[in-house]
Amino acid sequence: MTLPSTIPGPLPPRTETPSAAASGALDASKGPRGMAEQIAPEAPKGFQSPLASNSGSPGSPPETFPASSLSDLANPAAEAQARPALSAVSLVKRFILHLSGPAVIEALDGVSLAVSRGSCLGLTGPSGSGKSTLLRCLYGNYGVTSGEILIWRGGVPVSLVQASDRLIIDMRIRDIGYVSQFLRVIPRVPAIEVVAATLTAAGSSEAEAKDAAKAMLARLNVPERLWELPPATFSGGERQRVNLARVLVKNWPILLLDEPTASLDAANRDVVAELILEAKASGSAVIGVFHDLDFLGRVADRTMRLAAPGSAA
Repeated sequence: MTLPSTIPGPLPPRTETPSAAASGALDASKGPRGMAEQIAPEAPKGFQSPLASNSGSPGSPPETFPASSLSDLANPAAEAQARPALSAVSLVKRFILHLSGPAVIEALDGVSLAVSRGSCLGLTGPSGSGKSTLLRCLYGNYGVTSGEILIWRGGVPVSLVQASDRLIIDMRIRDIGYVSQFLRVIPRVPAIEVVAATLTAAGSSEAEAKDAAKAMLARLNVPERLWELPPATFSGGERQRVNLARVLVKNWPILLLDEPTASLDAANRDVVAELILEAKASGSAVIGVFHDLDFLGRVADRTMRLAAPGSAA
């Protein structure tokens, strides 16, 4: 059995359905979304959108987006309908700390957005405002407490909220690339295999995948002497470049980037900016967290500012 090259982050806690006495207090996400990352990738057959024969259900695509919940987006509904890729409506995410009372942490409170193909939305806001949490929800790592996330596959909207773990795996293989803040990989797997695994999971031959991995590692200035070594032995900047190569080696309909340049020097930031612009030109819808305002200005078409729930925007 071939093991996947990446190791998931911590699984979100599985919670019970809220009782009447605790209505709104517990996380109502369904199923352990992080579990999908532990299953070896495969290409499921015969998937059908849960919306295809369920017109008018709660999972149906919305006709409009509430303008009051958006920032710097003139008409997201019209834009997403032009070349749709991803939309989210009224996302709420709560975390429950059962050892503290329990305590409820409000991470997202009614966030909506829409992103079209070939554009980049930059997420801004102070630390703790939910930027990384939002990306993890859009990737399916975190189940949302309420709200809807729609991914367009072949022109058909598919509900990420209602999707099975098996369908989420397939979306991660084919539709949604995600650069996390930190690279997590199985120990002793060489860097070149970490990068090539993205393409072999999607159906490329090992030879094609390794050639593309070599080209991307070289472009990101990862020394060739490191390619056959495990990334755990690398510096922080080298690990982040492997993390970027692992995702950017493939053309994605949707690309999620969580502080992709935080550990990089100026020269490598320039390379990453070029790669993001190329991804946009090829039709990727990009959503990213960029704290470098100069970098943000280079790659983002619009920005959306998040504020911690309960604080002033």
